[in-house]
Amino acid sequence: MGAALEVAVGVLCRVKREYPMVEMREVQTTARTLGLEVITSEIRHPEDIAPAIEAIKGRAEGLYVCLDPLVTTNRTRIISLALGVRLPTMFNVREFVEAGGLMSYGPSLLALYRRTGDFVDKILRGAKPADLPVEQPTKFDLTLNLKATSRPRTRQHRRRPPWSQYFCCMLAGNPDFVRAYPIATKRVLRAILKATDLCATEPGRAARQLIDGGRAERYDYAFQTLSENPYDKWREYDPADTIRWYALRLHEVGLIKSSPKKIIAKNTNWRFLDELKRELKA
Repeated sequence: MGAALEVAVGVLCRVKREYPMVEMREVQTTARTLGLEVITSEIRHPEDIAPAIEAIKGRAEGLYVCLDPLVTTNRTRIISLALGVRLPTMFNVREFVEAGGLMSYGPSLLALYRRTGDFVDKILRGAKPADLPVEQPTKFDLTLNLKATSRPRTRQHRRRPPWSQYFCCMLAGNPDFVRAYPIATKRVLRAILKATDLCATEPGRAARQLIDGGRAERYDYAFQTLSENPYDKWREYDPADTIRWYALRLHEVGLIKSSPKKIIAKNTNWRFLDELKRELKA
């Protein structure tokens, strides 16, 4: 009989979701090849997080968290609970480290953005998207939270909000149309924001409308997606900060030349959004 494994790693995974389940199996396989015992703790809903982490307390030397929308939404809580039971955390995207986690290792998003530009260039030159090969990441980032390691004399930079705290969609309009038809422009924005509020307050009703309109096939998937996305945060997020964040990323990969400051000054107008924040009170 072989010797008992002495070191254990905990894995927090949301079950019944394909991607985190695949990630969990990969972590389990890799950990065992390294001689590590794997303690898996499964979650399905936000209320499962605290007991799942408590179940690993005292049994593992660290906690690997599989990526999932539920995990992303509750990342601060997960990190806080793990710290409370002295479990260092590891993720596969650096934004979790910026939220307070110990470390992350995963594909470089900056490198992937650069490759996206190459694909766009090929398509614009006539290549068919279906003929372009699927590529695997070749560059990976290891990110450490030096503050969490308590190393002295470490210079700390101002922490940017993680990518999940920026708008994922922005509304663009023709400047001439906006100037000529301000009332119509505001009505369009009002309709979009009211629909966003509907998704936040009545995800079941919104999911049913997607099914009835033929825009989704399964009600449970639609309801789950609508329930987990923070549609109610549009009143809190800073649109200028979002433009600045995306402009920096696009500038880093060479897709744009203008600075974020110039783009915000010349190409944005928050007038209607500010007015509707006051008018469409939660």
